[in-house]
Amino acid sequence: MTFQKISLKDSKSAIEILRMIGFTDEKKIERYLEKTQSIYGRYIFKDKTIWKRGRIISSRTIKEYTLDFCHEHLLLELNLKIKKQNIEQKIIDNEKFITATDLASFNFCPASYSVSKSFDIVHFTNQIKTEIGNSFHEKLKLINQKNYKDFKKNGFLHEKVFNNEKINKIKKCKLIFSGHDGNDKYFINQKFKYVGQPDYIFQDPNGDYFVVEEKFQLMNSVNPIKPEKKEFHSNHIVQLQSYVKFIADFDIKYGVLIYWFYNFNFYDPDTGVGYESEEEVTINDVSLKIIKKDDTFQLLKNTYEDINQLHNQKRINFINDINPFKCAACVVNKYCSHKTDKFDIIELPYNLNCLQINKL
Repeated sequence: MTFQKISLKDSKSAIEILRMIGFTDEKKIERYLEKTQSIYGRYIFKDKTIWKRGRIISSRTIKEYTLDFCHEHLLLELNLKIKKQNIEQKIIDNEKFITATDLASFNFCPASYSVSKSFDIVHFTNQIKTEIGNSFHEKLKLINQKNYKDFKKNGFLHEKVFNNEKINKIKKCKLIFSGHDGNDKYFINQKFKYVGQPDYIFQDPNGDYFVVEEKFQLMNSVNPIKPEKKEFHSNHIVQLQSYVKFIADFDIKYGVLIYWFYNFNFYDPDTGVGYESEEEVTINDVSLKIIKKDDTFQLLKNTYEDINQLHNQKRINFINDINPFKCAACVVNKYCSHKTDKFDIIELPYNLNCLQINKL
C-alpha cells in the first residue's frame, strides 16, 4: 500500500465541508486539511482472512491508513454549526480575576479565548495532546526523580534528558511550592485582579525565588529542528511573565520555561502520523528559557490590557489573516468561525451568528 497517495486535501467531500463552514482561500483550505490529517489520520489494524473453496487458507493482521476519523471530525463541526442553537452558553462574570491561563489563551488567539469563555465545550480537537501533557506532568515529576535507574522503569525518558545539566541544577534547588498533585493553592494579586498557579516555585542557592513552568512539545518530523533552535511560543512566555510579575507572596526574581520534546515511538514520515498514546511516546530532548524580573514585559502588558478591553467593551478588533496550521490544531476550533477570515471583530460572549453555514 502506498501511503503517500492518501491525502485529505484531495478529498472532495472534505473540501466541500470546509467551504460550507466558510473557508474561501484555496491555499488555506489545503494547509488546514494537511494539519487535520496529521491530527486525525490513523493507522488501524484489521484481520484479513482469505477463503478458498469454503476453507481459510490464510489469516493475518494487516495495517491500513484511514482518513475516516478526519472526515468524522469535519462533519462533527458542520453539524454542530447547523444546530448552533443547541450549544450551551456560559454566564461570563466580568468581575472575576484574570488567570495566568486566561492570558496564555488570549495571547494564543483572542477568538479561541472568547469561544472558551462563552460556550460549554463538549467536542475538543486534538485532545490527545492535552491528555498526554497532563499525564506527563504526573509521570515526570521533575522534583521527585533523583535517580535515573529508578526513573528508567517508566521507560519514556532518554537518559541524556534526565541528566541534563540545567535540569539537574533546578532539581538541586529547594522546593517551595508544587502546583501538581491536586494542590488547590492559588496566588492572588488583588491590585491586578490576577490569580495563577505555576508548576513549581523553587529557591536557588543564592536565596532567590524562581518559578518553573513545563510544556510538552510534539516533534513530529523525522528530521526535527534542534530544540535549542525552536522558538518558545509567546502564549507560554506571557504565562511565565505573569507569574514573575504578579505573584506577590514571594519576591520572584526569575522564571524558567521548560520545553520537553517528545515523539511517538512509531512515526510514519509519509503521513505525519504516529500512535497517539501516552504509552507510545518518548521524551527525547529538553530546552529552557529564562525570564528575569527586570526584563521588558511589554508582551504581558499588551495582553493584559487587551483582555481587559474585551471584557469591558465586549468587542475588540481582530486581524483576519489566520494561520491554518494553528487553527486546525486549536482545541476549540469546531466552535469558531474566525478561522475562515470572514470576521474582523471579536465579541464577548462569542456571537453565535458567526457560526454560519454556506450552501454550496
